[in-house]
Amino acid sequence: MTGIQRAAQVLMAIFGLLTIVFYTSVYAAEGDDRFPDDANALIATAGVALGILVIALATAGINSGERWPWLALGVLPVFFLAHAVLLGTWIPDGVLAAASVVALVVTRPRYAEA
Repeated sequence: MTGIQRAAQVLMAIFGLLTIVFYTSVYAAEGDDRFPDDANALIATAGVALGILVIALATAGINSGERWPWLALGVLPVFFLAHAVLLGTWIPDGVLAAASVVALVVTRPRYAEA
């Protein structure tokens, strides 16, 4: 794996960490913006699970030589693009969507020609 590919892999793992932070941030809301406690627990645990899955796919999955972990990481640009469109947060979510597409392109599996 080249240095640029390793950097893209690390970037995707950082996106997994950001996902964990985004989803657990529901506990930081105050006042009328606050969800009920059971909803906070569901949102946060789903986000942590997604973040851990992204980190695992970005680290061990991409290095496995299989194509499916890389395809599964296609959820990253979709996730960030959905946030940008639904919330109108083109900065930072639009930028993160573009960066995740670049990271996917850089780390795409290559197969030796027979």
